[in-house]
Amino acid sequence: MGCTSKYGPIILCHKPKSKKIAASYAERKIGYRNALEWLQEQNCNNIGFLFARYKSPTTSVTLQTYKEIYEEKVRDEQIKTGAVSSADGYKLGPQLTQFDAIFANSDDIAANVWRWFEQQKIPKPIIIGQESLISGQVLNIPTVNNHFQQVVLVHLNWLFPKKFSN
Repeated sequence: MGCTSKYGPIILCHKPKSKKIAASYAERKIGYRNALEWLQEQNCNNIGFLFARYKSPTTSVTLQTYKEIYEEKVRDEQIKTGAVSSADGYKLGPQLTQFDAIFANSDDIAANVWRWFEQQKIPKPIIIGQESLISGQVLNIPTVNNHFQQVVLVHLNWLFPKKFSN
């Protein structure tokens, strides 16, 4: 199973359309569902979403899961793109004051959103990060753990079976 190129095997990090292509990926929807249901229990109805870009598998599954939980589409003004590096969380801070919750695409970005609110001395919304990184742990920010370390180990085992197998 799988495809190869002149450089070696090809392994996708997202669900492929064809079963002939090797893939190992995080099933994000489960964690997103848990996080959004928890936000709903906290009476958060105006959630800001931070994404790297508008069109991506991550953005699509997040918006679809929100629609399933809240039974409405995310409004355009709830979506902020350009959240790629941790510094982007700080830069986006001024655009996030109207939300009662922020769903960031990483703990590092979430930590810098938290830092922006802290420095402005204004009440923070609930801020959720992703990937269970040390930055989120230090600030006690709720996180969605997509278990990317396990996904990477599967990839490495496929590529280098003698080095990474038990």
